[in-house]
Amino acid sequence: MKLPELALIAWLAAPAFAAAANSWDDAPPAPMEDTSYHVPVIRNDVVTIFRIDILPGRTSGYHIHERDQICVVVDDYPPEAYSQPLGGAPGQPRKAATGEVSFVAYFGKPMTHRAINPGTIANRSICAVFNGPRPLGVAAGLRDGQFYRQVLDNPRARAWRLTLQPGQSAPAIKQPAPALRVIIGGGEIAEVLPGGRERGMSIRQGDFYWKEAGATRGIRNIGTTPIDMVEIEFK
Repeated sequence: MKLPELALIAWLAAPAFAAAANSWDDAPPAPMEDTSYHVPVIRNDVVTIFRIDILPGRTSGYHIHERDQICVVVDDYPPEAYSQPLGGAPGQPRKAATGEVSFVAYFGKPMTHRAINPGTIANRSICAVFNGPRPLGVAAGLRDGQFYRQVLDNPRARAWRLTLQPGQSAPAIKQPAPALRVIIGGGEIAEVLPGGRERGMSIRQGDFYWKEAGATRGIRNIGTTPIDMVEIEFK
């Protein structure tokens, strides 16, 4: 059989395979915790943190967003990926870039949709979904604008993006509110703790960490690659 014929057979078979692999699309809309490719990893009094990893040729199935959420894109979205509201037409591809931070308020105005990835790479984000409808009443901190670029600020959270070249250091910050760190460009860092003690860390793209309120720390890039991360303080 010739290569063009093989390619045609593969192209014709792909939609049937995708449909068979996404039988959950026929199920009633599910809560976000029960949605395909939305894995709740951390839950505390403030947020539930989801690792969202929609593989090529897969969909999430219809699910319900009822709580405010902040998401960080950890890899460029597949250019073909899109969302479809329940009972509505498919939306346009979002084409979100690595490091993009978004906030959506869903309390009081829920939304049901599904995410569809017909591309060849995974659709990957880390999302923090608020467990309560009101802010915590905690003030977020301030950070040196030379290294920390503020990318979000609203009544619920403040977020910064930190990029460090090898050998660069960000000055110490005090983190008065609970926080989430999401890695979008990995490597090796040293956290500089009070008293000058350092703690080395290997960090990888897509990693995320919960940071309790009250921490004081600096960050130094001790590796050979640029470091890129987002830190979110919850107010």
